[in-house]
Amino acid sequence: MIANTPSVATANFEINLQPTNKQVVAGEKIELNVNAVGNQTATYQWYQNNNRINGATTKTLTLSNVSEGQSGIYFAEVRSGTQLLNSQRVYVKVAVRYCY
Repeated sequence: MIANTPSVATANFEINLQPTNKQVVAGEKIELNVNAVGNQTATYQWYQNNNRINGATTKTLTLSNVSEGQSGIYFAEVRSGTQLLNSQRVYVKVAVRYCY
């Protein structure tokens, strides 16, 4: 189950780099970053609006040529051994570029 609040640390595992809010214009690129340190290698899974993003399993989530539909709340689920932490949730706002 996905926790509603970010977990930051356990006895030997912690998130030491949190993602941050982003605002871009449609068509641009966004990168969200997270990092965890501990006794075992961490694995990562990114979510948008509580939905798993298929293939988004690295420390950095890169979204190229973004569209307005990619606005939303993002976070990473980080696992190390049997431990699970969630990054802070961040808001990504994709604005539409209007030409007059």
